[in-house]
Amino acid sequence: MMMGKMTEQTTPPDSDPVFISDAGMKIESAQLPATGLETQSAENDAPQSPVEAEVDGLMKPDVSPPADTKKPRLMHRIPRQLLAVLLLQLTGFGLGLFYIRRWLAGVVNFLATLIFVIIASMMNASHNPVLWLGIFGGWLLVGTVAGGWAAFRTQRTVPVGAIYGAWRPALMALILLGVELGGIVGFTALGKNEFTAGMAAYQSADCRSALQRFHTLSTFFELTFDPNITTADDKAHECSLLVYGETLLDQGEYDKAITAYNTYLSQYPQGQLASVTLESISQAYSDWANALYDSGDYPGALEKCYAIITGYPETPAGKQISLLTAEAYVAWASQLSAQGDYPTAYQQYRIVLDQFPTSPARDTADAQTAILLDEWAVKLVNQGDYADAINKYLTIMSFYPNTPFDLSAAQAASETYAQWADELSEAEDYDQAIAQYLGVMGCCSETPVGLQAPEMIATIYSAWANDLSQQGNYAAAVEKYQILRGYYPDTLVAAQIDDQLAAAYIGWAADLQRQGDFASAIGKYQVVLDYYAATSAAEQSVVSMAQAYLGWANQLFSKGQYQEAISKYLIILDEYPQSLAAVEAADALPGVYVALGSSLQQTSSYMEAIEKYTIALNYFTNSAAFTATQTAIGSAYTDWGIQLTEQDKFTAAIRKFYAAQEVTTDPSIIEIAQQGYDDALWGLAVDTNGEGKQLLEAALVNACAGLPAISPAVGLGAEWSAKALVCSDSDLTLPNDLMATNPASFAYAVGKEIGANPFGMCLYFDSKNKPYWLILQQLWVRAIVYSSQTGELVFQKTLTGSEPPGCPRLAKFSSDTEYLTGSEPSNDDIITWLREIIQ
Repeated sequence: MMMGKMTEQTTPPDSDPVFISDAGMKIESAQLPATGLETQSAENDAPQSPVEAEVDGLMKPDVSPPADTKKPRLMHRIPRQLLAVLLLQLTGFGLGLFYIRRWLAGVVNFLATLIFVIIASMMNASHNPVLWLGIFGGWLLVGTVAGGWAAFRTQRTVPVGAIYGAWRPALMALILLGVELGGIVGFTALGKNEFTAGMAAYQSADCRSALQRFHTLSTFFELTFDPNITTADDKAHECSLLVYGETLLDQGEYDKAITAYNTYLSQYPQGQLASVTLESISQAYSDWANALYDSGDYPGALEKCYAIITGYPETPAGKQISLLTAEAYVAWASQLSAQGDYPTAYQQYRIVLDQFPTSPARDTADAQTAILLDEWAVKLVNQGDYADAINKYLTIMSFYPNTPFDLSAAQAASETYAQWADELSEAEDYDQAIAQYLGVMGCCSETPVGLQAPEMIATIYSAWANDLSQQGNYAAAVEKYQILRGYYPDTLVAAQIDDQLAAAYIGWAADLQRQGDFASAIGKYQVVLDYYAATSAAEQSVVSMAQAYLGWANQLFSKGQYQEAISKYLIILDEYPQSLAAVEAADALPGVYVALGSSLQQTSSYMEAIEKYTIALNYFTNSAAFTATQTAIGSAYTDWGIQLTEQDKFTAAIRKFYAAQEVTTDPSIIEIAQQGYDDALWGLAVDTNGEGKQLLEAALVNACAGLPAISPAVGLGAEWSAKALVCSDSDLTLPNDLMATNPASFAYAVGKEIGANPFGMCLYFDSKNKPYWLILQQLWVRAIVYSSQTGELVFQKTLTGSEPPGCPRLAKFSSDTEYLTGSEPSNDDIITWLREIIQ
């Protein structure tokens, strides 16, 4: 009864158990739970187990105070909830260990987490978030497991009923964990906002603001492991280059600023700020150019201007730099002109006029250039440099017509030309003297000097031509006379020039003829006849011309140029038939044709050689020469046939040998031609390719059609090697030992005919008693052999096939009458028969 009563006595759900001592029923002191965060007592003070308490109750009387007496709620030690410890450990700072009063372990956990954060910051963990998140997660897992294990060991020493009801620590742990996670989420959101603001500044090219934002993100928000931090670092590096360039530019360090900008472009050629960087570079060059211009360093300023023009034409600075460039050229040119450096100054003015025609600086450059050229020309005339001085005057006239120096430049140029021409004429430099007067006519024809220029030129040409003719330089003299006559016909000198010109041509032609240059000599004689027929030199030109042709023909003949020599002899006979040269040409011409034919024959040009030999026959009156020429023609034909035979062109060779026997009666030539004919015919007969193959195919077609062969080469060797070929419409195949491979062995053409003979009938009826006939028939084959030479039928044989079996029990019909045929006779029987007759 007492045991039952003690068993029913339990600890209320919301209070801790109370333990009674065994001696004086004295209540042992115990701590009362307050907040649920107390730590556990030492293990040697562990409370009694429920079994021990129950045993003590059985052995001692129940001396519990009355029910209405308020008793203190005492316990030996209070357990800690495992879930609360685990949740507190998930914060990463060892709070679970502190909760269970494991002070040293909690401090180690807290310090380890702090060290992890420091190392992650130093190593820029945001660049490898997966690795560091894995490490951090692993560390949280280890800390949580360690805290849970420590809490579990504490719970093992506490009565089972005592571990329930500690929900407050777990709730507090959840609140702490939620606050921590909320802080992380909020902190991460702040980092993303910072990144968004930085990117907005970056995209608007506000690199200074972007750089501040990105720096804050990369330092303060680094441990959010936001992947945007890597992007922010890259963009910060971009912006740092541009901010550095801007700083240098503000300090006047133009070259270093440009280097910084180019560094950006080399590292980020496709960066979003590349276009802004290009504009910054061009602006840096523009500022640099202005600074150099203000200091008087015009070449340096122009160098920077052209850096913009060539490298950055589409930037704002590039579209405005032309004005500064033109002004720099004008300022530089003025500086050089004042120093007497006219060439360089002129170059700078011309650049402005040519390259910057719409610039406001053009008008200044135009006027200043005309002044410079006039001063420069005067200086050159005083130095005797007439060419350059004239060039400067002409430049003023051509490019600066609206300046006050235009008219005076023309007068000065013409006078300078005349002064220069007089000096050249006295030095017998006629060509250059004329050139100067031509210059006057070209630029200043309305000036007094320009009006007298044509007569002065004609006078110089006349003097020049007379000197050349007296020196025997007829070619140059004629050239000068012709120029005078052609270009200045209205001058007094030109009216008396024809006789002098014709005489110069005659002298020139005679000189060329003596030198053996007959072609040129004839050309000069012809000029006299064509253009100066009224002069006394024209009659002499006709006689001299025929002799020149004869000398030319003989010269060509001696050099072996027979065709050219023939053409010249023919010209003499056609155009000068009454001259002594024509008699000599008629005697020489046949021999030249024979010589030409012989040379052509030696080069294997047999057709042309025979043509020339044949022409020579028409000129010969001497019978011996005529016969010798015929023999030469026969020899050419035989040589031609031999060449064709060697080339396996047997058919053409046979025709040439036949022609050789027809054209000459020389026994030796005929004998050679006959032997060549036989060789070519036999070569064609044994040829297995080319013409032989073509002849073999044609002979087969003829024989199968009953026609004779077109060449005696077919079957030429049949006496010792008779072979056959099968007609194209036959399915017969001959063995190699019976098949002809060349025309010589082709003796027979084999054909094949197929037919059938009926020998019985079978009657059938369908379901409607309609009759059907099945005809039984036997196949036969007739082998036909033709002569390859004549096309005549020389042999034939008929073979029969097997008979079909008798009427079958059933048969299929597609019409009223069907046929049942036996097998065809074997081709082997035909081959066996052919072996007997083809020998």
